[in-house]
Order: sequence, then C-alpha cells, then structure tokens
Amino acid sequence: MQGKSLESYLEKNLSNVKYGDLLYIKKKRTELTLGGGSFEILEERDERVSCRVLDEGYAVVSTDKIDDENINLTIQRAVKQARILKSNLEMVPVETEKGEVEKKAIKEFNLEDAKRILLNLQALIKEKLGYLFGGLEIILNHTEVETKLVTTEGTNVTEKTNYIDISFYLAVRALSSGYSTKIIGGQGGLEILESRDWDSIINELIKKALDYSNAQTLPPLERGNKFKVIFDYEGSGVIAHEVAKILSGSELSKRYFSNLQIPKDLEIIDNPEIAGAYGSFVWDSEGVRGKKKVLLKEDNIDLLHTRLTAKEGDKPGNARGVTHLPRPSMSNVYIKPSDWKVKEIFEDTGEGIFVQGIRKVETNLSDGRIEFVPEIAYLISNREIKRPLRNLRIVSTIRNIIQRMDAIGSLASLKPVIEKEYFLSEGGPFVRVNNVICS
Repeated sequence: MQGKSLESYLEKNLSNVKYGDLLYIKKKRTELTLGGGSFEILEERDERVSCRVLDEGYAVVSTDKIDDENINLTIQRAVKQARILKSNLEMVPVETEKGEVEKKAIKEFNLEDAKRILLNLQALIKEKLGYLFGGLEIILNHTEVETKLVTTEGTNVTEKTNYIDISFYLAVRALSSGYSTKIIGGQGGLEILESRDWDSIINELIKKALDYSNAQTLPPLERGNKFKVIFDYEGSGVIAHEVAKILSGSELSKRYFSNLQIPKDLEIIDNPEIAGAYGSFVWDSEGVRGKKKVLLKEDNIDLLHTRLTAKEGDKPGNARGVTHLPRPSMSNVYIKPSDWKVKEIFEDTGEGIFVQGIRKVETNLSDGRIEFVPEIAYLISNREIKRPLRNLRIVSTIRNIIQRMDAIGSLASLKPVIEKEYFLSEGGPFVRVNNVICS
C-alpha cells in the first residue's frame, strides 16, 4: 500500500467513535490449467481497504481504489452510516494484539516449475492408463494474501500467507465412461506439491475412475434400506463441516444438539493453529488470535464466534469478513482421530457400504436433514469391499449421524476448501455410522 499508513488514517478520522478499524487486504492469484496439450493462465489481483465502525450502529464500507481521496471518503461514509443506523450490537472485549507474521514458501512459486509439475503428472497418468485414458484437466492455484488490521483499541497486526492447491478431473474409457476427482493443498509454495507421494495419489484417482465405469446402482429391492456406512476422510470432513455451520454464532444452534447422545470418543474440532493447513491463521478478520476450539464432544457444545456474536465468557476468534459484517466461520474443522484401524473398521462391519469421496452434500439447517451424494461407493460383503456403486444417495439427519457413529479411525487427513472466498480445510479419519438410509 502506497502513500499514508493505515495508522495515520485511523488517528485522523476515527478518534470520536466507540470503535473503528481499517483492514487492508491484497491478493494475487495465479491459476494454471492444463487440459489436453495446452496451458491456460489466469492472473488476478485485488487490493482493498475496508473501514468498520461501531457507534450508534455498525457499518462496513470498503473501496478498491487505494488512494488518499477514496480512503478518506470510505472512512467518512462508514462513520456516517454507523451514526445513522441504530442497533444494539456490542463487541466483547479482547486482548490487544500487535505483530507481523509472514508464512514464507520454502520453494517460491513460478510458472515454469509449476508447468513442469503438471506436465509430469499428466504424463504419469497417461502412462498408467494407456488406451483407457479419456481426458484430464489439472488446475493449479497459487494465491498470495497480505492483510493488515489497525483498530482504535490499539491492535495492529499484519499477516502474509501463500496458499497452493491442485485439482484433478479425470475421465477414463472402459466399459462405460468413468470419472474421478481429487484436490490437494496447503499453505506454502511448490514444496507442498513436490513432497507428495504422487504414485499412490494417482493410483487412487485412476482406481476410482475405473471403478466408476463399472459401477451399478443399488439393486431396487435394497433401495431405501438402512445400512452401516463407512465414510472416508472426505466424508468425515463434510460431517464436521456441516456441524460447524450449525454451531456458528447463535446460541439457538446449541438447542439442535441438546439431549444428544454423543459417542464418548467423538470430538469435532476447529483449529486455526495447525501449521501449514489450508485454513490456518494467526489472527481472524477482527484481529483476534485464533485458538483451537472443541465444538462438539460428550457433555460439551461450543460455538464459533466473532466479537459481535460472543457474550461474556464466550471465545471469539473465528470472524471472517472484509466487505460485510464479520461472520463466524470455521478454519480447519475435523473429527478427532480415535483408535480404530481402517482394517478393523471394515472387518467389524461385515455387511454395509463404503463411501469414497463426496460429490455433493445438502443440509437443511432448520431441521438438520442431510443428504450425501458420494463420488463413488462400494458394497461391503463378508468384511470385504465388493461391487462399486454409482448415483447413491444417503439421507439422514445430523443428529442421527452423530449419535450413530460407532467407529472412528486413527489416521486423519485434511482437504482444502474455498468457501465464500475464504480458505478452509475439512477432514478427519474414516468413520462408521449405523442405520443410515441409502437409495
């Protein structure tokens, strides 16, 4: 940011309000797509200053014109709106934070090295599939984000982070068309990709696509029946994500989980402190230091909070918002691993369904009804994975999913997610849920 510092604008314009802050954010995103034999490159840059004021009411005004005139005008508009608007919003007190954190990449992003990685992965997939290769698109995203927040309370923090992720969309030609997807990522540079076991990852990607080409629907007489369902880490991540959405800011949300028989070894956690994870941060959008929070476990229910949703005794630190009122949101949300080995879960299941990947999930937050559409599923018979299934629908409620979870694996994995332009991750270990309707 050129010209005057945020501090000088703050001192000049925001000394006579209950609370005011200035948030500066700069993003540079490079998207590299390899489809067929050619690359497409998309580069985006965004720079913005947002002013938030609490006085008679709460106002947020932002500008992408980073010059003296427009920043001053933005602040003036925010102050005016906060004095016109009437609300009973209050901000829970927090500790003042000061500092600067830069999460440097070990290997800086550059297009030539990125292209080399994508071409090598494409060649490996084509080599493994041979004549069965149908099509492939690989998308690599690299985003540099810098944020700086100054407040009238004295908080002054800067955070610089690199994000990188890679997505695969594979098609194969066997008895019929088969498809599979995969996304991997974290905070850092190209080292995040170069350190992966690509042979195993690609073998799994190919197997899912080939299995999908041979998959059938659930037999008519079995549709609508209840099954024991084993979810992989993507499925457990979706469960954790949907629970976190319900437990975002409103005390009324806790009622949905009241009188719930939560398994003693189940914990759903939000943790922005995981080094290198896609959703990690030091300070949230309100300058509150992020902390690990257990959202759901036996005899305990907690909420994700901002300074505006929190009451005395609550813990804020999950605020997200640049151009709007800060909203509570998750960071890295997951089911905590327990002590079941994956092999033990399948052997103990005997008969059921194994879900690998989630293509779509829909949740009705008013009643907690949830419907999963797996990327692919498999019948489990005699303790072994058997026939692949396509177009499966799994219908239940969040309450039932939680109460009927009776096996939680010992190894977990996180999947990167971008939701409403914010970087998150979700995951967990393999989990088993009893008596789930599948059709």
